[in-house]
Amino acid sequence: ATYYADPVKHMDVVRWMYNRRFDGEMPVKGQSLEQLRGAEGLRMKALYQQYADQYHVEWNGRMYNRDEFETQDPIQQLLTIGNKYLYNVCHAVISGLGYSPAIGFIHTGTMRSFVYDIADLYKHEYVIPLAFEMCANGQVDFSEFRQKLRGIILQKRLMPVICTDLKSMFGG
Repeated sequence: ATYYADPVKHMDVVRWMYNRRFDGEMPVKGQSLEQLRGAEGLRMKALYQQYADQYHVEWNGRMYNRDEFETQDPIQQLLTIGNKYLYNVCHAVISGLGYSPAIGFIHTGTMRSFVYDIADLYKHEYVIPLAFEMCANGQVDFSEFRQKLRGIILQKRLMPVICTDLKSMFGG
């Protein structure tokens, strides 16, 4: 809450998260939150398109509608399932370490704003590639997708990574 309330510390956390997302490829110092959001949007559009091209999956942009899950195409369904799974893992770590899931720095206005902030650090590595890979096979099995995602999360030790990142984000 201290970092959220202090405008300088708040932007330090925002820039830390975007620097992590951009993997140092784009300078974040001096950029406003709006500029960083715009750059992140372009990065994600390009990433989705890259995987769509690589796996030959039809892609018309990310379209999430919680009320119409069954009518969405398989790639949208897999991304939704994967993101929700990732949100739950992030929520567990955030709460377990005593942080507030509701106090977001980029996302705001929900009881899971900080969960969304943290999950966005890992979607590109855990959820998106697996969703496109499984969709490319033609047979979409949600249970198999969840099992594979869980396996990757355990193999890459995501929970300790989140712990380390949270400590680093707030200055150790």
